[in-house]
Amino acid sequence: MPVESPYPPITVPEADAWTFYFERPDREYPDDHVLFVDVATGTGKKLTSEQIRTSGEQFGKGLQEQWH
Repeated sequence: MPVESPYPPITVPEADAWTFYFERPDREYPDDHVLFVDVATGTGKKLTSEQIRTSGEQFGKGLQEQWH
């Protein structure tokens, strides 16, 4: 039996996570916005949107080099 949420409906974008965080033209934050703070290890290391994007691209290129 379906249960209705007490919260208003949300719109889920039709995009993968990469596109949603890094390629949307209507993104509400700049490239230097901090998206990640490491609080688990106590280092407090911060990564900006641009740093995460660059790391992801480098990782993907490395994978391609290994399998081509």
